Amino acid sequence: MDNISIVFACDNCFAFPMTIAAFSVLSNLGKNRKAELFIIYNGINKNTKTKIEKILRKTDTLHSIEWITMDLTNLKNLYTTKDINQTTYLRILVPDLIPQKNKVIYLDSDILVKGDLSQLWDEDLLDAPLGGIQDFFFHTASSHNVIPNYKNFALNEGTVFCNAGVLLMNLKLWREEEMARKIMRYLETTHQNDQQGINAIIGNRWKLYSPVWNVTLSSLKSFKNNLYPEYEINHSLLINDAKIIHYTSKYKPWQLGYESGALVVNYYAQRERNTYFSYVKESKWFSSTHFQIWIAIRKTILFFRKKIAIAIRKSHFKIV
Repeated sequence: MDNISIVFACDNCFAFPMTIAAFSVLSNLGKNRKAELFIIYNGINKNTKTKIEKILRKTDTLHSIEWITMDLTNLKNLYTTKDINQTTYLRILVPDLIPQKNKVIYLDSDILVKGDLSQLWDEDLLDAPLGGIQDFFFHTASSHNVIPNYKNFALNEGTVFCNAGVLLMNLKLWREEEMARKIMRYLETTHQNDQQGINAIIGNRWKLYSPVWNVTLSSLKSFKNNLYPEYEINHSLLINDAKIIHYTSKYKPWQLGYESGALVVNYYAQRERNTYFSYVKESKWFSSTHFQIWIAIRKTILFFRKKIAIAIRKSHFKIV
């Protein structure tokens, strides 16, 4: 059977989570399949690259790794924030950066794959430029003003808006229709992010897949999709069936979590935090001793930020 082509894009700050994401892909891939990894990167040093390769080559489902270095200078005029940097726009350039492939799966680095990715790879794109999953928060092009000018692109208010963290890409069609150029031109004139640009240009041409392929944790409570009523009424079932967990929002499970804000507490209280930690341990990114210290620090923060706070609130209510 053919190899599965998987693309990541990251800088040095995301080298660790990208490795854990890639390790989870390889750990759950069917034994009769192998993966070709393409890593588009900026600023990752030689020692880190060697460490990443050593970890990923320990699996028996890796066929090859190709590193593609990228100068981000040409992306300097695109919209960025503290949490959205130029690296996120590299997914748009995949058709040009990997000209030898006609189909790839693009994955964000803040994900964890729990299912066999070959099932997604074998989906037929037909004449669709992209396959993806409806966004859990921005359900349509008109949701929360996500594409303010959607009518200018002949989109209606019900046009499905997809999350760009997991993409099955028809690179051949992208090249034929010069989609990367169209998306970049849109972004340069609208001051919107990559996800908005991709959805504005692709419009209603997406091939839609089950939400289990991109379960975005921070917007789980906003999930609505009448094609999957069992998940709409039971979000726990969606978590149980998830093949890809996406740790969305600016707070990530590998961070310390001492910042203020409810999302930090929520991330460190949810069970998928422990799922992530289990893959970190299995990957052996850290030595055994280092991993124990790494975990202990995070559990201590969780204890003081979450458990004690809850205990105090419960005690207060009892006294009152």
